[in-house]
Amino acid sequence: MLDGMWRVYRSDGTYLGLFETRIGNDVLMLNEETAKAVFVGDILHMDESHTKRAWEVRITGNYGRRSTEFTILKLSDRAERYTDKPITIQVTSHR
Repeated sequence: MLDGMWRVYRSDGTYLGLFETRIGNDVLMLNEETAKAVFVGDILHMDESHTKRAWEVRITGNYGRRSTEFTILKLSDRAERYTDKPITIQVTSHR
C-alpha cells in the first residue's frame, strides 16, 4: 500500500530521486541503483510530493530481506523544503 511519494535527498542536498513509502511511511522503497548507495545510519532529507511535509530521517535497516526497501526513523520535521522539481507519475493497472 502506497503511503506517500517523496523527493529524497542526501543531507548535503544531493537529489537521489522520487520514491514511495509504505507501512505508515516507515519503509522507503528505492530503486536498485540508489539502494546500493544508501547505508544503515545514513541521514536523508525527504520532501513529500503532494503536501508541504519535509522530514529528516535515518536509515535503520532493510525491511525483511528486501534489498531495495529500508526502514526509516523520522528524526525531525524540516522547516525548509528543497526547490520543487516537476514530476510525472504514471499509474498502471494489472488485471
